[in-house]
Order: sequence, then structure tokens, then C-alpha cells
Amino acid sequence: SITGERVDYLACDVLELMLRTIYQRCGLNGCSSHTGRRSYASNMNNKGIGLRTIAAALGHSDEQVTLEYIDVSSQQLSEAAKLAF
Repeated sequence: SITGERVDYLACDVLELMLRTIYQRCGLNGCSSHTGRRSYASNMNNKGIGLRTIAAALGHSDEQVTLEYIDVSSQQLSEAAKLAF
């Protein structure tokens, strides 16, 4: 602060570290704040929810960014292959 007083605040990197610590204590190594967002987006996609809706749920204005969060499951690939033939 300008006055020299101590100011405590939470920054994104602090929150990320807190979430990683929580995941690690639960035995979920390698998880991050984006792990939950990716699961959320992928689960919505798996249920057939449209990309525009998923983007809005994640707060993305660019649907191309949202695509980076969606993991396609092997079941989805198998179903797509069946529909192709």
C-alpha cells in the first residue's frame, strides 16, 4: 500500500496453490483448478450440451478457447464411429 500498511490479498496464483494442495492431500496428484473446469466442460459435452452453452458456462467469449477444455471420451469416439458407418 502507499501508506506502508500491510495488505493481505488472495491472488490467482495463491488460489491455484491452495487448490493443488487440497487435491494432493486427497491423493489426487497432478490436479489443478483447471482440472475441475475441464471435467465440467467435458461432462457437459458428453451429455450433448452445445458448445455455445458450454462456453457461456465457462465464461469464454471465444468458443475456440472452450474446445481446449473439452476431452473427447473413448465412448464418444466409438459412438461417432458407429454413426459413420
